[in-house]
Amino acid sequence: MTPFALLFILSLIIILSGIILLRKSILSPLAIVYCSWCFVFIGLFWGNLGLYNVTDRLLFLYSLWLIFFSLGSLFSNMIKIKHTSCINNVSYNEYLFSVLYKLLIIIIPVLIYKIVRIMMLGGEALISLRMAATGKDIEVEGIGFLNYFSPLAIILFLAELYRLKPCDSRIRLLVLLFINFLFAFSSMAKVSVIFIIIPSIIILSFKKQIKVKQIMIIVCLLITILISIQQGKGINRDLSLFEALVEMLKVYIFAGVPAMDQVLEENVSSGLWGEHVFMSFYKLLNVLGFDFIFDEGDSFVGTGGYAMVPFYTNVFTVLYVFYVDFGVVGIIVFAFFTGFLTSYLYRLALNKQTWALILYAYFATSLSLQFFDDFIFSMLSLNLQLMFWAYFIYHSRLKYKFVFIKKQCIKRLIT
Repeated sequence: MTPFALLFILSLIIILSGIILLRKSILSPLAIVYCSWCFVFIGLFWGNLGLYNVTDRLLFLYSLWLIFFSLGSLFSNMIKIKHTSCINNVSYNEYLFSVLYKLLIIIIPVLIYKIVRIMMLGGEALISLRMAATGKDIEVEGIGFLNYFSPLAIILFLAELYRLKPCDSRIRLLVLLFINFLFAFSSMAKVSVIFIIIPSIIILSFKKQIKVKQIMIIVCLLITILISIQQGKGINRDLSLFEALVEMLKVYIFAGVPAMDQVLEENVSSGLWGEHVFMSFYKLLNVLGFDFIFDEGDSFVGTGGYAMVPFYTNVFTVLYVFYVDFGVVGIIVFAFFTGFLTSYLYRLALNKQTWALILYAYFATSLSLQFFDDFIFSMLSLNLQLMFWAYFIYHSRLKYKFVFIKKQCIKRLIT
């Protein structure tokens, strides 16, 4: 370990300790980010994992990311938030929620039909689902337009979870949970399960309705599900549960940092300006008639998008998309924006703005997965949909508009 690496690790530990002592919460953006990176780098340097060494140059880039993330977070604290007790901030529009909930129930049979149809195409059923979800098999159609209901499903689930009181019926919550797991199953992606369970834990933590023992049980269940998904895709099937867990941690948590070092070494850059960060906009422009040609990341690094660390991995951490799109400037700019956005949502959540709490629970999960990838800007289309639905169900007065239209129609029919 180089002196700079030792200084980097000690700085992380000291800053994390200071954040927890000052804020007295592990749920703040700064605490989540520093905690996750502490875990990753301590494991890399002292875990004897057999991975390639990390250069000081890469550690400097991670230092820049953390510094400007912290500055963005501190800057958000300078913006005053008006304290309010408005009912729209704590209770969703029940009429609108009911309409959207019934809409999701209607699509359940269609979603199940599409999932079963993909699984019956031949070969490994679960692998077929994954291939269809990623679009790697052009002959297999995924769930198509139903993907647009996925953001709505997770927002309604988290909103219902926050609203639910101990004496209330849990039927609607369980139905929404089932729908979300259906969407997760259709993609066969481990992060899809994580983005259901971790936001739920955060919501319950804000409500002070979950204990450490319950969190540990949920985490163990989550790990079991993730390993099952891994083995369902034909990976690590011959290993024991513990061995499969170790391999999964090495590949998805620790391997991303040395893999990012390979990106620096090969001086990788995007073929199109902002190709990863603005992927959604480029696709929209292509639909409107433009002809932007871009590579979605399958051939940037090493062999077929994989780096050797010494085993192959396509995990490159949060820095990858910003670095290959914009270089060091991209790391600085988007670190600041990420820190500002998440910290502002966190402050709104503390101010009882439930729509912001729901969004923060989702984005905080993205922060905890920075060792894996960026899930905020590179998934901008999804996150904009989440923002729309979260704000809409808490601030819309659609019921009154529907009632007005209904009265006008009845009046015209009578006359």
